[in-house]
Amino acid sequence: MSNYDKKADRDLLEAVKAARAAKVSKPATEAGPENPEAGTGPAHTGADPAASPVPASGGGHHYKALLLRRKAQRRQRFFTFTISIAFLLAVGSLLGFWAVHLAGQHKSTATVALIPLDSRPVNTDLVQQLAAIAGVTVTMPERELLDQFLIPSEPQPLYSWLTGSKESDQDITIIHVNELLFGGLLNSREASQYQHTNDKMTSLHDYLLQRTRTPRKKTILVYIMPRLLPSQYDEEMWTYEKELPQLSQLKHRLALEPGNTQLTAELAELNQRIPREIIERYETIYVEAYNAGLNLLDWLREGLIDEVVIGLDDSAEFGLNVKAFRDLKAGAAQRNQQEAYFLHGADELTPLIIARHCLNYGGDQQSFALSYLTPGQEEVILPYEAIPLKENFQEKTDYLFAGKSEDSINTVRKKYIYLYTSQEAGEAELADCWKTIRSDKNRPAGALVGLADIAKVNGSWAPFIESAGPAQVYKYVDAYAGWNTAGNSLGTVMAHLLFWEGAQEFSGPAMKKASANHEDLQKLRLLDDYFFQAKVRQELIEWTRKEGFPYLTFDGRWMEANAKLQELMEAALTDWPQMKPSQAAGSWRQDETYPYRFTFPWPRSFEIWIQQGQ
Repeated sequence: MSNYDKKADRDLLEAVKAARAAKVSKPATEAGPENPEAGTGPAHTGADPAASPVPASGGGHHYKALLLRRKAQRRQRFFTFTISIAFLLAVGSLLGFWAVHLAGQHKSTATVALIPLDSRPVNTDLVQQLAAIAGVTVTMPERELLDQFLIPSEPQPLYSWLTGSKESDQDITIIHVNELLFGGLLNSREASQYQHTNDKMTSLHDYLLQRTRTPRKKTILVYIMPRLLPSQYDEEMWTYEKELPQLSQLKHRLALEPGNTQLTAELAELNQRIPREIIERYETIYVEAYNAGLNLLDWLREGLIDEVVIGLDDSAEFGLNVKAFRDLKAGAAQRNQQEAYFLHGADELTPLIIARHCLNYGGDQQSFALSYLTPGQEEVILPYEAIPLKENFQEKTDYLFAGKSEDSINTVRKKYIYLYTSQEAGEAELADCWKTIRSDKNRPAGALVGLADIAKVNGSWAPFIESAGPAQVYKYVDAYAGWNTAGNSLGTVMAHLLFWEGAQEFSGPAMKKASANHEDLQKLRLLDDYFFQAKVRQELIEWTRKEGFPYLTFDGRWMEANAKLQELMEAALTDWPQMKPSQAAGSWRQDETYPYRFTFPWPRSFEIWIQQGQ
């Protein structure tokens, strides 16, 4: 209580005493209009007026005034108290809102240490671009430490990077065994990489034993089984590019149908046509790949790692690679190793692994939906696939939601993916496909929409894209891919939708950055899959033939091919300013630095590297 309040209380107490004294001693008089206090006021006692703070002749009036004053003070204090509480509540609400706002601006995100599958942009840049949409940071070794096309990576520099990068500080460590031990994806198809498999696996086991394990920090090992086809860079083996896959498929089928005389006869005939040394080298790859997979499953059981992902690269329905893959899967099931996953695919798997472990999405497998734009393709096994794409899709959704809670702090949005598979559709059918995407009545409002363009291998189906127009594609869908195999495109679209869904909880600068990353990746996919793969690549191949050097290796004319690529891509994009990066809007101008640099990451025309602001 303030000094002012204490004084007011003392004054009120003295006034009460004086009023009571006056009431006892003063005679009553007749009340009337001239004297409203008559008959009620205190009597005069004859006391000295100076002895009381209240004059004897006016005590009643002063007492009443003090009471009114006290009531006013109480009302004022109550009003002040109420206003103060209201102000504090308002400030609290504002601070709470601001905290939520800041949380949306600065989401706490995961960090990932990655030994990629190889040095190609689809396994380095694309992974970082997808993850960045949801604010996930992916660090990886410098390109100099990775494979350089046919020059394999070396294990020791990569082990040093893992140690020097403070792996234990990362939320997740993902190690592709193909890159760490077998020189990268392409080189892991070579028999020479498996000559010292036991020593290589022992070195990885020793690293896992000595590294610092931190609770809640996960380590995931990924191994991609070698493909069905032999390496095209092994000239002796590539001579039998048709016969070796046939032999591989026959051996697998005979393992499933022992005693089949027709298959036995066909196999015997192939054995006569292929040199024994070539057969042994080819089969050794899959024997050693199987043993490598067994080691990973053993380490998972020992608790040295948290998850194993084994992928099946370019394949067919049967083959020694398929047999090894399925045998490993059966073995993991017998051991009840629920953290061992077997997925058809290769390049697209890393973004899905990161999404599974870094994004707080909820729901279940039903939050994804797959729809074929061209009917009758549901059971078709597409080129380089071992199973129908709908099974590949189910396999990936099962992985994404395995062990995940259906609850999430984020809003679950339905994710619809459309597959375009036909090379036969006419203009009217193509237009109908885009109409279906735009106004599908089965798709709930607010759903995220993806499109996998898989009518051809490695590139968009140009008539399909041109039916809508390259600049219109993202008025229909949120994510698009049409590169390499059908499984690669499907997995990339799935990952893109998940990361974009994760970004929906952002606000302010964080959302602005996420939107820019999302938009730039949308454009990069069209630049690569449509403008290069479907349009420019054939022009470049014709140019290399005219100039007299092979488009598969460039024969020492790599820089010359890069210069021609830049020229052709700039020409192809002249009429498409909409393809510029998000921070560089407007038409293409001759007086400005070109916003993209197009190069071949390896000396071959199969893929390109698109860099911004170079």
